[in-house]
Amino acid sequence: MAGFSYDKPIALWIMYILWPLICAVVYIVSQLVLVFRTLEDRWPIGDIVFGTAFFAIAQVLLFAFSVTICDAIKHYIDGLFFFTLCMLLSVMMVYKYWDSITKEDLEFSVGSKAAVWEVKDPLLANAGTPDYPEEDTASNYHGGPAASLVGGVSGQQLYAPQAQKGGYRGYPPSDGRY
Repeated sequence: MAGFSYDKPIALWIMYILWPLICAVVYIVSQLVLVFRTLEDRWPIGDIVFGTAFFAIAQVLLFAFSVTICDAIKHYIDGLFFFTLCMLLSVMMVYKYWDSITKEDLEFSVGSKAAVWEVKDPLLANAGTPDYPEEDTASNYHGGPAASLVGGVSGQQLYAPQAQKGGYRGYPPSDGRY
């Protein structure tokens, strides 16, 4: 194959040098446009600049100084170690940038906020809402009304104490009906 020859590895050069460079430039430009056009805060630009600097330093360390580093440290490590370290810092800056432009603080909401992902959808509302006719929310299974998709508030609609023989809202099925 022409692109994979030993003399001129053009396909490998495109895959390992040119394509990551194009992707990085497109990402950086698109994020700068996003910050300048839609955000009022300009602090995320610093995250983009630091991430870009770490990415550029990583490329220079790998392709320009790898042999020099390897010879200076007596072949214990080479430029690939520092390249990986700088790429890690670059990816961490992408995360820091994302964290700075989002409003929800989902990182620290494990125990402090009870309903971070609360569903506010009228389709999950009670069956008696006037917006939805009965045939949209009722079930014909065993002739009973439909159970809530999520069990209602704390599961009380679907798993309430058995007020009648055979269950509540169709669960569990009553005797002789299944």
